[in-house]
Amino acid sequence: MIRAQLRGVVGMAEPKVHSVEVLIPVIKPSDQPQPVLTEEEIRTSFSGPAVHSNKMLLTMTPAGARLTFMEHSTDVAAQFRSAVLLSIHDAIALKNLLERQLKPFEEMLKSEEAGESKNAD
Repeated sequence: MIRAQLRGVVGMAEPKVHSVEVLIPVIKPSDQPQPVLTEEEIRTSFSGPAVHSNKMLLTMTPAGARLTFMEHSTDVAAQFRSAVLLSIHDAIALKNLLERQLKPFEEMLKSEEAGESKNAD
């Protein structure tokens, strides 16, 4: 169990920050790689709509990590799009997946930014 201090904003008109201490159960992540997806799982992953999201919020709860997706623009308040609740183990697996998949793109963006700053000089 992990003892965690959670903070959140409650209320819309007069938001107040509340803090609570909780115990979060932890399942140790496996060192084993995740199994390869089957063709059926891949088809299923594309069977529903993908909504645009440009704002995310991660909230740790006693049940796990709640990941909320919203869409935000300058002229409209943020709109809720979706949320998922992940166990700590699955949240760590998601973090690892994102790091692996995004690493080449992150490196490409860094090299482009470095090239732009050299051209600006």
